[in-house]
Amino acid sequence: EIENGDQYSNQQQRRQYRRNYQDKSSGSNNRSVEEQQILPSDVLQVLEDKCGTKEFLAAYAIVKEEAREKREERKREMAVELVADPKAAAKRKILKQEHEKQRKKRKVQKRRVDKGVFRTKTVLNYNKIVR
Repeated sequence: EIENGDQYSNQQQRRQYRRNYQDKSSGSNNRSVEEQQILPSDVLQVLEDKCGTKEFLAAYAIVKEEAREKREERKREMAVELVADPKAAAKRKILKQEHEKQRKKRKVQKRRVDKGVFRTKTVLNYNKIVR
């Protein structure tokens, strides 16, 4: 019963924190970004409350380890491809750089449109990219 009381208290504290947070939050854009940052930790907390700390930590460690292994495997495959087929690796790198350049251009265009600093042609091009 004490454990349930503590859990209830924690839930109340989280709810109160969310209410306070929502009251202090001014802009809708800032709020959504901050909510996106808080949401994953809230979900993990709910999972931990449901299944217990010990089981949660064991499962969480397994998931983190599997993600790390997959990341390392992709890295190894890229290194092997670099040696085995340098042309394909170079082509992938060039494409990646081009995508990054386009992403940055879109970001700048969006900021200009949102800020109101733009030319008519720029806005038309931006609308074509977005749609």
